[in-house]
Amino acid sequence: SKKYLAQQLVSDPHAPERFRVIVPLSNSEDFAKAFKCKEGSKMNPKNKCILW
Repeated sequence: SKKYLAQQLVSDPHAPERFRVIVPLSNSEDFAKAFKCKEGSKMNPKNKCILW
């Protein structure tokens, strides 16, 4: 629920579980290629955050 998520954000130093998985994968070109994610989709956004 939104209430649980809000509480978790202020009490837990870690990102919520779903974001620890979805965000890194959605920024991976290899993931998008392997799973044939359409460009611009949630799992293959046009603007990616590249760290290395």
